Formats: sequence, structure tokens, C-alpha cells
Amino acid sequence: METRKISFLSPARQLLLRQLQDLQFGRIENLAVIRGEPVWDAGCRLIRTVKFGSANPPQTFSADFELKKQVRELFQTLDETSEGLILSLEVKHGLPFAVDIIQSPIRTGKEELGTR
Repeated sequence: METRKISFLSPARQLLLRQLQDLQFGRIENLAVIRGEPVWDAGCRLIRTVKFGSANPPQTFSADFELKKQVRELFQTLDETSEGLILSLEVKHGLPFAVDIIQSPIRTGKEELGTR
């Protein structure tokens, strides 16, 4: 499946991308991830950082634009996380910059962990 263009993203991922572009600078906090998809609920917060003395016009959103590397890496991270909670997703220039995620530990048998 082609995932390099917005039109191929799920509606939840398209919304995340729009939020990043609208925010420009700041962070998204407490965003749940279920089956690799962002889930927007009342606990999620968008925190805008205002940069004084610089013009930061919002980016335009088009269904056909090519996803930047940072966005593709964010979605790959969501795929790999599957289930978890984004504590903080830092946004710079409308793009994901860094993310802190709480994810479930890998489940293995007790014997492998050395526990009884």
C-alpha cells in the first residue's frame, strides 16, 4: 500500500497531520494509540508555542502532497507501537520532531523472564 501521500492515510492519521500543520510549534500530549492509529479523546492536549518576532504562516493541506520523511517516520513509529500512549509529540515547523511514548512491555513466558 502506498503511504507516501496523504490520500492513502487513514482519517485518524490525516487528522493528526492537520493538527501538526495547524500547531506549527508546540506539542501534542496524551494521545492514545490503538492498533497503530491515533485516538483523539478528551484527555488529549494541544499546546502551542508562540514564537515572537517570526512569521509562521500555517501550511496548506492538500490530499495529494508527498509526506515528508519526519511524518513517515512518525507513522512507522505508530505502526511499531501498536498500543500505547503518546506522552508528548514535539512539533517544529508543522512537522513531528520528537516523541515520548508509553508502550506495553513485550509479553513472554515466565520461564524466559526468570520469574516463578
